Amino acid sequence: MKSITIGRLNTCDIVISDTTVSRMHAKIEVDNGRISVSDLNSKNGTYVNGAKVYGTQTLKEYDILKVGNALVQWKNYVDFNANNNSTNVNDEPNEYVNIPTVGDWMIYMLLGAIPIVNIIMLIIWATKKSYQDIVLKNYAVAVLWFMLIIFVFFGFIWWVFLSALVGSAMRF
Repeated sequence: MKSITIGRLNTCDIVISDTTVSRMHAKIEVDNGRISVSDLNSKNGTYVNGAKVYGTQTLKEYDILKVGNALVQWKNYVDFNANNNSTNVNDEPNEYVNIPTVGDWMIYMLLGAIPIVNIIMLIIWATKKSYQDIVLKNYAVAVLWFMLIIFVFFGFIWWVFLSALVGSAMRF
């Protein structure tokens, strides 16, 4: 039987530096293909799929494990594709892969939308029919050209970044 400890201590197998996680918070045990989690009398509790763990609870491959306020990527430490169809603990740690959440994507889209809104406002401002605002109109047109050049430049950099990201994701 193999066990994986979770907590804030550096001696734990899964170390989470979050104040809502106890020093020794929970333990995952793998025994003959059965994976179970136990809370180690933590202050903020251990949860599987939103339900608090009392005693020991069996984990399935797609269960979500939460200790304190932190979600635990426990699947990185368990091999579900072993040749004998049993579950084994990996001896070597997996690479950490940060997966963007829905909130992360919303922030990315918001940051991308702010310049677009600014461009629309500048276009409206630059196409005003008033000749009294000729200086402001020329300024707006200059800013639009500048933003176009910047967006083309950063768009190229973003394209390179995305292709590198997709290339690294294809490696897994």
